[in-house]
Amino acid sequence: MMFYLIIYNLILFLLIPVLFGYWFHGRFVLGKYRFPLRLRLGFPGVKIQEGQKTILIHAVSVGETVAAQPFVEALRQKFPDSHLVFSTVTETGQKRARQIIPADSFVFFPLDYRLCVHTFLDMLKVQKVYILETEIWPNFLHICQQKGIEVIFVNARISDRSLKHYSLLRRLFRPLIRQIRFYAQTVEDARRLEYLGAEHISVAGNLKYDQLLRNLQSPVREILRSSLLHISRERLVVLGSFHREEVLQALDMFVQLKSIQSGWRFILAPRHMHFLKQYQQYARDMDIDILLRSEMQEGQDFEVLLLDTYGELPLIYEHARFCVVGGSFEAVGGHSILEPALFGSVIFYGPNTQNFREVCEMFEQAGASRRIQSLRDLPEHLIVLDVESETCAKMGSAAQYLVRNSCGATERILGESATKSSGQA
Repeated sequence: MMFYLIIYNLILFLLIPVLFGYWFHGRFVLGKYRFPLRLRLGFPGVKIQEGQKTILIHAVSVGETVAAQPFVEALRQKFPDSHLVFSTVTETGQKRARQIIPADSFVFFPLDYRLCVHTFLDMLKVQKVYILETEIWPNFLHICQQKGIEVIFVNARISDRSLKHYSLLRRLFRPLIRQIRFYAQTVEDARRLEYLGAEHISVAGNLKYDQLLRNLQSPVREILRSSLLHISRERLVVLGSFHREEVLQALDMFVQLKSIQSGWRFILAPRHMHFLKQYQQYARDMDIDILLRSEMQEGQDFEVLLLDTYGELPLIYEHARFCVVGGSFEAVGGHSILEPALFGSVIFYGPNTQNFREVCEMFEQAGASRRIQSLRDLPEHLIVLDVESETCAKMGSAAQYLVRNSCGATERILGESATKSSGQA
């Protein structure tokens, strides 16, 4: 292992000018990375009291952060005397974490340089680490081993893309992850982790199922109800997490749909907000009545509502009879179908669902979702299902059952990890 670790660190050393150039360009040209660079260099800006036990929970960005909420709440109850530190990599993840995560401190995860990692772990006095999903940082894991810090991966998953990249570093990863405990989302994820060298793997399910039920108590739910009270659910379609080309195709498809049958409305949630003006102009050029969610007045109607707000998409599915999940009509691998499933929407997605293969297969086998090959095929499905209320109800009920029957990952993880570590954090 040491040979590969030396090579890895040599490459990191050679990349220092590139990393600083990338940060400089992002900070001063693009206006990103508004936080001080020292926060990624191992100086967390947090002081831990002497003798206090620190548990670090790490999530990369917003998606993992939201999924972590019920897990951190359970940790808070299980270890009330421990200092919980929550780390992220992205600024948006950090902002969201401060809004919803019941941790004591919030920090940025260090760059994977040995000095940065040593400084970070020592200053925080970390005794245990939980990592959401599967971010494998060799120096971080190796130094945790050297310091006797227990590392546990929860909600672990290996996408097709990650498997391809991680396979190239298999000889480096194998000795680092051999003794680490992984709680995988699915059986397929467990198989892939085993291939990479992990030996202690349990299938616990997806934490996002647990998080979904918390959405039902969100105050945003009432705000959306008030805003969309005048809009009929019957011919309302939510298109969630759509990438740039998918958005443009969806607008083309809307014109096709309304030329066949009137009364349809779309709520379109783009994945990337910096193309909003382009989307608006594209829609107006096709004579589509498009409206930004942030500019929507009470009782105002629309043909296409462009969702330019954060945190509303998971709950807006409640108001639509149909939904289409993006990232599946491009070579992205798809996005989660769980949020619309919670509210019993009729779920569509495209051919590319590698990121959620097992979930989509489970839903299809239960008759809870439909796969279409192109957005051009959607109008035909919508028009047929518009008059098949019984079919829609069966699909929605099946989707809701699968979501509610899959909860409990948090309880399984903490219950088993407590047994294996004799309840010591």
